[in-house]
Amino acid sequence: MKITEKANELIQTLMKRHPNTKLTIGIYHKGETDFKLFDITGELPYESYLYEIGSIVKTFTTTLLAKYINEGKMSLNDSVAKYIPELNDGNYYPTLKRLATHTASFSLMPPVIWDEVEWRDIWIGFESIYKKINKSPKADYGDYYQRMTNSIQIDKQRLLQVIKKRKFEDKDYPWKYSNVGFALLGLAISNVANMPFSKILTEQFREEFGINLLLSNKPHGNLVMGYDLKNREVGNKIIPESACLTSAGEGILSTAEDMMKFAKMHLEDEDGYLQICHEVYGDKTFFPKYEQGLGWGVNIRDNIILHLGNTWGFASSLVVATEKETAIILLANVYVYREHIPLATEILLANWEG
Repeated sequence: MKITEKANELIQTLMKRHPNTKLTIGIYHKGETDFKLFDITGELPYESYLYEIGSIVKTFTTTLLAKYINEGKMSLNDSVAKYIPELNDGNYYPTLKRLATHTASFSLMPPVIWDEVEWRDIWIGFESIYKKINKSPKADYGDYYQRMTNSIQIDKQRLLQVIKKRKFEDKDYPWKYSNVGFALLGLAISNVANMPFSKILTEQFREEFGINLLLSNKPHGNLVMGYDLKNREVGNKIIPESACLTSAGEGILSTAEDMMKFAKMHLEDEDGYLQICHEVYGDKTFFPKYEQGLGWGVNIRDNIILHLGNTWGFASSLVVATEKETAIILLANVYVYREHIPLATEILLANWEG
């Protein structure tokens, strides 16, 4: 693995701002794989750690969607109601394609349900909650964080309540990144597989693809502690298995090694069905020069697909350059992107030739 002088500078900047960080970097290039581990002291002898991987789980969700489309069990243009009996009420509901491309009009997060706050039952995003947390007294921070965590968990019953309140038109809405939409897509996939979505992620990926994803519904010995942007310890969320429906990443853990196995699936794609995820379905994503695939940002010019993930104490990046046969994994136990994205880009560019 090549770690350029610029990449080292970016790592040092990250560590100075966030001294509690453990940073794992993995790279695959044309058959060779390497992993590195860094902290505030510099590079360490490599050890494998578990991290919360956040919204990168959306790419696992669309991988399952592609599999079931290939098997004739699902179709992109079907209404999600076809796969969820509770939605067969005569109303229009979005297609699987619109859910997987963030064009179904859902907001980022489900409504907050704290009884003691004045904005119960409205649609609210991460930033508003985060600002409220940062204003809380330091002594109350841990309790406030845990209550916030509990408030944004979503199980099947709550998800269906949210969906049935909405009235949809049969059209592509403007692109709006949505965990709620992917939760609904996860429920449809769960019904097709006839097993809870949490078990699909943990059991099916392990048995069929040899990839380990774990739930944070119990302690794990090699799970690193999470920190927020102000270097405050936020710990690790212990989320009930029923709330891991979201497929938005809450409560899903993995290692760089298993993430790399997943990246190689999309590089090698021996059965060809994953190409449906890499096609372009819309012209907007969070990332400049990237268009919307199924759960991935797609850069057609350079044949790169990517997704980022974050929880309140973790950040992750997965970048796959299909033409260059290269993949980059970055996992950090701090909620930060300012250094993460340029670092992933620098490492990718330094390693994809040769």
